[in-house]
Amino acid sequence: SSSSSSSSWGTYVTMNEVLGDRDDTVEHANNTNKNTNNKNNETTQKELAKDAVSQFLIQKAAAGLLEDDFSRIHGVAVWALAADVNSKVRYHIDYAELIRYEHNIIYPPLYAGTIQCTKTVVKGGDFRVNTDGLDHYEEYGYKGKKKKKKKSADTMKNDDDSSWVTIPYRYNQGIIHNGDYPHESTLITFLTPNTKRVIMGFNVFGHDVGPLVQAAPEHSSAFNRRVKLYRAMARVVSNAAAVNTKGSAFDGNDTQKKPQNIDMQLISKNKALRKLLVLAKREKVKSDLKKQQRQITLGVFNALMENEQNPNGATSDCGSAYHGSSSSLTVSELVQRIFSKHHRNLAGGKEKEVSPESDGNLVRPVDVRVHISLMVRNAAKYGIQVVSSPSCDYSEKGCLYDESGMILDTVRLSRRASKTDSCEALE
Repeated sequence: SSSSSSSSWGTYVTMNEVLGDRDDTVEHANNTNKNTNNKNNETTQKELAKDAVSQFLIQKAAAGLLEDDFSRIHGVAVWALAADVNSKVRYHIDYAELIRYEHNIIYPPLYAGTIQCTKTVVKGGDFRVNTDGLDHYEEYGYKGKKKKKKKSADTMKNDDDSSWVTIPYRYNQGIIHNGDYPHESTLITFLTPNTKRVIMGFNVFGHDVGPLVQAAPEHSSAFNRRVKLYRAMARVVSNAAAVNTKGSAFDGNDTQKKPQNIDMQLISKNKALRKLLVLAKREKVKSDLKKQQRQITLGVFNALMENEQNPNGATSDCGSAYHGSSSSLTVSELVQRIFSKHHRNLAGGKEKEVSPESDGNLVRPVDVRVHISLMVRNAAKYGIQVVSSPSCDYSEKGCLYDESGMILDTVRLSRRASKTDSCEALE
């Protein structure tokens, strides 16, 4: 009934979210209808989705089908669709729609399914699925456009095609099938007045693409915003191409037009596209920063681990590798090692200059010092420790940082010994 206020909605729930709320599923289910008109509809939809996934995919018979794959599952994209009389769903396969938009790659889910939610009389709207999977889809294509075929009036199904399974619509019925099976639903011929045929859909995704789908699951407001922006961009590019080629001459060969450039005035007039470009720039800056921080963190650990090797190439005695000054490095030494190694990597292993102008991913010495300062402030999280620090006038800062808050070059650091590293754990 949550779909009655709008034709569709979508969300994504991770398995951790679902398993963490299993004890609360009955309470959530009882409260869902009460909260449908809540201002925070997305929260209501999320709770409804968690309840549905928990009860259908974990607690019911479907759990036995998924049991061997639970470790592969990151989460489930869940959506609700409300349909009217004389509507149907054409032949298709499910896939991560946002990935198709952004990368032009069709990525089906591990499993797909539906729950049929309308209590009143529904005639038509049968679910049909083809068990030949992608072989069948490759032959017929999206909505059957690749091949004409003698078929029923409103479906892809042939009466003599044994690969089709037909499941009539029935309230509270759950259906689950392999994620790459093509499917459709037949024409809805009758509904009780003032009602719609409502279904909840499920796409189960693995850890490889699940996080990408989670960012903007299909039918969600986040997904709809992205699609709107992508379409706006496509229109601007198309209009710009038309403007740039209008009245242009061909250079000898009629099949080759002059290079087409995007008119920046068209972009400046398109608010949606300007917003998209700004957001894309911000996301790239954040992504580059996270990548750089991971590189520096890994560089710190590699440098400290390499320094723990004794002259014969074997590790030091238990415990000594983590606490003695001989196994530690100063901040200055860490900066030099990480910067030099990164320099060589960017130069293809050769000693040559690489400037920020020639490579935007260059890690500068100041970047290394800033991140090491962050690591020391969160030493337990990063698994490092201060071995020694110089005497200074800033005792309130632990004699670790200068007046600007930057870590002092002479502070010595080493890896922090964990329980598995200790002598007691090894005995």
